[in-house]
Amino acid sequence: MANPLVRRTNSFAIDRQGIIDAVLSGVGGVPAGTVYPVGKGWAADIPATYDTVQAEKLLAEAGAVKENERWMLDGEPLEIDIMTYSSRAALPSTAELTQAFLSEIGITARVKVGEWGASNDAITAGDADMFLQAWITTPQGDPGAVLETLLKSDGGSNSGKYANSALDKLLDNGRLTFDQKKRKDFYDQV
Repeated sequence: MANPLVRRTNSFAIDRQGIIDAVLSGVGGVPAGTVYPVGKGWAADIPATYDTVQAEKLLAEAGAVKENERWMLDGEPLEIDIMTYSSRAALPSTAELTQAFLSEIGITARVKVGEWGASNDAITAGDADMFLQAWITTPQGDPGAVLETLLKSDGGSNSGKYANSALDKLLDNGRLTFDQKKRKDFYDQV
């Protein structure tokens, strides 16, 4: 998952509308292509595009090779561990559907379900590649709150230890700017 092309592959390979229809009985709203719900105006509305052909093109661009219907990267099978927790009813089913979507294009995925703390500890220890969590953006009232917590280098819930100084600066600029149009410009870049 350190490779941006593999991350983008996963995004294209997951049918978010299919998840809404199957797991949330169609009442999950419009799939978002970012952490922000569509139409909130906090940042550019990026569509959640499901495109398995594009996903496989990105894998090939990343240097992966398909052998016997399975992708190999750097001579090893491309395998992804998906971690989630059981206290949010939709998460285990969402993880299982994600596993099925990845398998559909030839990526092996394993789902591990535990309780929230143990799952967070596992992701911090590097024992998982993807972590499904439920976060609510609307009550905070601020577009930077969730991103700062999850993605800023020193974010309190940055369990994956993601670090990007350019992203940190954009988040700082968004936090310190009062002009809402300028703030939106920063979050569009994020």
